[in-house]
Parts: sequence; structure tokens; C-alpha cells
Amino acid sequence: MGEPLLVKLGDVADIVMGQSPAGDTCNRNGIGDPLLNGPTEFGPHHPVATQFTTDAKKYSKYQDILFCVRGSTTGKMNWSDREYAIGRGIAAIRHKRNTGFQPLIRCIIEYHLPTLLQAATGSTFPNVSARQLAEIPFASVSEGEQLAIASLFGALDDKVELNRQTNETLEAMAHALFKDWFVDFGPTQAKIEGHPPPSLLTYGPCSPTASTRKPVYRRDGNYRRLVKRFGSSAARRQAPKNQNSGTVNSTGQRPKTSRSLPRPCC
Repeated sequence: MGEPLLVKLGDVADIVMGQSPAGDTCNRNGIGDPLLNGPTEFGPHHPVATQFTTDAKKYSKYQDILFCVRGSTTGKMNWSDREYAIGRGIAAIRHKRNTGFQPLIRCIIEYHLPTLLQAATGSTFPNVSARQLAEIPFASVSEGEQLAIASLFGALDDKVELNRQTNETLEAMAHALFKDWFVDFGPTQAKIEGHPPPSLLTYGPCSPTASTRKPVYRRDGNYRRLVKRFGSSAARRQAPKNQNSGTVNSTGQRPKTSRSLPRPCC
């Protein structure tokens, strides 16, 4: 079986270079289309737009590959989770016929990224052109093989994103648990009020207080008064009792307790 023929990325994918709208059409009040100017809006998986425009020139579509083409972050990529207006710092890349090939296209771009960046950093200001993206080699194999490979890469990408979200949830639960136990003293306050201590499920994403990251049991009133009233009495209850504290010996001194006696040598 011979080697697969090589075509160019431009033969199988559309490459849309962004164009910045006029500055007076941009705002941060949610008016118009969400605007992406560069990787500052990029997230771990998809971007979060902070600007909007009423005069968008170029758009990305759902499931497009967003590719940073300018500056020190050239080559950084994100998935387009909706339609965005894109500025000149971003290119949108999409397969011409089937979005199911998108994971394969991204992996091919990442494979050739070092060579692409080496050519881009030859100038004073790194810049990747549409022509350079279109010249990336792309193996011409059957569509069935391409879809199989793309499905594998897509599943791996979904797994990575799921693991990241799980880690974020666990970290938020740990922060909520630490704050409730060691800052707000939630279990102590619950015991004072006669409630059972909060379950670990209280700190999960489905708990009523997860959105505000506040514990279920919170103290109210004067905390110093509570410590003075309950803390000191608890300390007295836990203090060791000395049965001979009220007696004195023939020398007029209190007898030594077992705590102060020297330990035997053997």
C-alpha cells in the first residue's frame, strides 16, 4: 500500500481571517455580536467574549477552530462554541463539507505548528497569513479513515475538557469545605444549635449554596460571646481533674500529681 497523497489544508478547509470593526461600534454592554480580538478572550476550551460590536466584518461559526495569528501568542487555539465576530488577530478554520473532521484538522495544525511558528517568528512582529495556513500539508485518505481518526481525537479532547471541569468542581468543593470548617466554624455552630454536622454533599455543585460558595451553617450574633460562653466551659469540662487539689501534706505543700512524677529509668 502506497503512501497517501498529500494535499493542502486550503483544499479541504475554509480559512477566514478576522477583520476588526470600527472602534466606535464596540462596547461592553452586550449590544450587538460578541467580539473576539485575540487570545485574551480565550479559555481552556472555548472563549469568553468581553466586548461586543454592532458592525461585525467577519464571523466564526459553531465548531470552528479559532487560531491566533498575531503576536507572542501566535498558534494558540480554541473552539468556537457559538457565532462570534472576529478581529484581525484571529482566524476561523472550518472543514468545507463536514464539521466532524474538525478534530482531525486541529491535530494536523498542531503537528505542523512548530514549522509554522518558525516561519512566523522570522519577522519583527510574528504574523501568520492565510496563505501559510492554507499551505499546511494534509494527507488525502478516504473520508471513512478521516472520520475514524477525527472521532478518536474528538473523544480525547472531550475527555480532557471533562477532566478539567471535574477538577474545577473538586477545587471549589475543597474551598467551600475549608471555609466552612476553619473560617466560619460551621460544624461547631451546627452543634451549638442542635443540628447534625453538614454532610460533604453540602459543598457539592448541587447544594443550595453552591452558587454563592457559602456554607449551610453560619454563625450569627456576637462570636466572641459564643466563644466565651461555650468555649471556656468546654475547656473546663475537658481539663483533667486533680483529686488531691484541696489537700496539703505535713510540710504545708500540695502533693505532686502523677503528671509531675519522674518517669522510671527502666
